[in-house]
Amino acid sequence: MGASCRMPNYLRPTWFMTARRWIAAALAILLTAALGIALLKHKTRSSTKRQVETTGYRPWKKRKLEFNKQIAPIVYSNCAKCHYPGSAAPFALTSYREVRNHARAIARVLGRGLMPPWKPERGFGEFLGNNSLADQEKGMIKQWLAEGCREGNPSKRPVPPKPPPQWPLGEPDDILRMSERFKIPADGNDIYRCFVIPTNYAEDRYVQAVDIVPGNPRVVHHIINYVDTSGGGRARELAEGGSGFSAFGALGFPIVGGLGGWAPGSTPYPLNDGVGYFLPKGADIIMQVHYHPTGKEETDQSRVGLYFCNQPVDKRLRIMPVAVPPKVLRIPAGESNCVFWAEQQIPGDITVLRILPHMHLVGREIAGSAILPNGSFVPIVQINNWDFRWQNFYTFKTPLHLPAGSRVRLEARFDNSSGNPRNPNNPPKLVKFGVGTNDEMCVLWLFYTVDSEMLTLNAPAPSNYLDSWTNFVWGKLSAGRK
Repeated sequence: MGASCRMPNYLRPTWFMTARRWIAAALAILLTAALGIALLKHKTRSSTKRQVETTGYRPWKKRKLEFNKQIAPIVYSNCAKCHYPGSAAPFALTSYREVRNHARAIARVLGRGLMPPWKPERGFGEFLGNNSLADQEKGMIKQWLAEGCREGNPSKRPVPPKPPPQWPLGEPDDILRMSERFKIPADGNDIYRCFVIPTNYAEDRYVQAVDIVPGNPRVVHHIINYVDTSGGGRARELAEGGSGFSAFGALGFPIVGGLGGWAPGSTPYPLNDGVGYFLPKGADIIMQVHYHPTGKEETDQSRVGLYFCNQPVDKRLRIMPVAVPPKVLRIPAGESNCVFWAEQQIPGDITVLRILPHMHLVGREIAGSAILPNGSFVPIVQINNWDFRWQNFYTFKTPLHLPAGSRVRLEARFDNSSGNPRNPNNPPKLVKFGVGTNDEMCVLWLFYTVDSEMLTLNAPAPSNYLDSWTNFVWGKLSAGRK
């Protein structure tokens, strides 16, 4: 059962204007909030499907596991970076007593694969900041919990980790913040609020790193920054007559780029030397904040720290979406195994630094891979248990080089049945592309540089590499449903 969307059709002006709007909308949702491949557990055989073997758990001798010797190092390395006093996490995990008191909750989230909230599967790409647990580590914690949480010799107790510094990369070159404190009510639905932060820079700047400090981690779920040169953010704020404006999906005006994001436990990573985010002069930063009510009235005034490039910049960080287009993305009510694909051919040599997968609530699995011109298969990412609440940027430990002619492939499975606990519709309804929570999208963004670009030598990227968040019509794109 297939649908196909070929590149020549996409070059029609009416379609391209629609495409610009839906890609901009996709970014507004996608960034709300910063790998052979066993792509999908669907019945249809995938050309990129692979299997990864795991060793499983080798049990310890009974009642030999102790917190101070074996369990604390695992918890402190993978859990305490988010679960520390005063953090956004619901409780701290920096002592034996804290871990023991939450033993039941820990067992539950480990068993369901909910924590730690690292979604990419091991063996399908190597990313910075991976806080997932290996099978042996999970098994050790489960066995320790089942055997009564032995503390062990106090003299073997490791030193609890210190909370991360406010600015892990050091004092930023510039710190921008929301103009005033925003009030979050005690109860109600989650809030997506956008705040306009003028930069007032008189000249174009290049940014090497972005860090975000939430003003109130108890209530801030995640933050994403956009770059606006249209004045659209100011107009929407003025129209609503208050601090910022509401927007879950499309912002309602074009954006020219993104400028980092924050989620609990995220770590800011500088771009490579010679690479920078382009920040046009006079641009506004639109800070989109996802708030989660805590049961009491809260306030927040979050900040963004910018670290400017202090060396000549040769390459701009660019963005390429591999996406299932709106006319193709239709998920019938009741279908639990609805699989879509999209494939983009690369016109020239590029280097991928980061990726960002995105779906909404009926998305269940998503994966990306590349086929090189010589036929080699390169896994990019695989997420078997998609959760809209924990989408994130993923930065490669080693940048991924893709030569001209490579094909980047996206595959995703959607479950629009009543058996999907995240399905927003009961009974299920037809779900189509859209910017709302109950609509769907299917995108894999590649954050990349053009190998031939050397700005210091007056060698810009070729014209078929448009520096645009909405640029996905270069090369050959095809998409469909299996």
